[in-house]
Amino acid sequence: MFADDSSDGSTHAWEWISAQSWPGWQVRVLTVQRQGIDHRDPQPPQPWSPASPRKLPAAAEVTSLTHTVADGDPREVLSTTPADLLVIGPRGSGLLKRLHVGSVAEALLDNPSAPLLVAHGNHTVEHITIAVDGSGYSEQAMRIVAALPWVGATRITLLGVDEGDGRAPAAVENAAALMESHALAVDRRVVPHDENALTVNVRHEIDSFLADHRCDLVVVGTKGLTGSKRLRLGSVADYLAHHVQCSILIVRDTYPPR
Repeated sequence: MFADDSSDGSTHAWEWISAQSWPGWQVRVLTVQRQGIDHRDPQPPQPWSPASPRKLPAAAEVTSLTHTVADGDPREVLSTTPADLLVIGPRGSGLLKRLHVGSVAEALLDNPSAPLLVAHGNHTVEHITIAVDGSGYSEQAMRIVAALPWVGATRITLLGVDEGDGRAPAAVENAAALMESHALAVDRRVVPHDENALTVNVRHEIDSFLADHRCDLVVVGTKGLTGSKRLRLGSVADYLAHHVQCSILIVRDTYPPR
């Protein structure tokens, strides 16, 4: 599902979608327009024929491309409409303004109906970096990546941050066992632990790694394991969404059934 508000950001995101191959996938373009009607019950998106419909090249190999429109708050609509993947642009206009940094994004992070991909660039994805920590969230992230129809032509880097508890190397090795059959190549990387540091800034370590290594898509979970306790890693995902220059895929551990 592609959230479209006709902004430059959504146009760039559509170019990203157009640059990938989606054999067997159905692509649905969803536009949210607040009509000011007080509905007793949430209204599902309806078929729509916009004046300037989005188009995909034949090389995208999609099964179908449809347009829908929904009335309501975009936070609610995008958090409750099921899909295998929700793609948005880095910035929008109107109701979707600054989609990945405002209240809409918070709603999607806290209760997404689908894995959320903030798309940058208009080229084919060749390098993917997945942040892994052994949590259910990073395991779900790998399952989502493995299901992407173009992942077989990519090189995947599995990135762990050693926090001094010995979990990162094991998490990376376990992730490699899951991903090696799906990608063109799998690299293992562990950011070493600094014994002189009082704390480990996971988001800074990931950001620093991405600044020095090519990446077309970074994948993170909304939550994870740090040290000996579980905590919300939305701040990591939000930080990376603000700072990285590549596309980012944000995944939670479970999603409502479709």
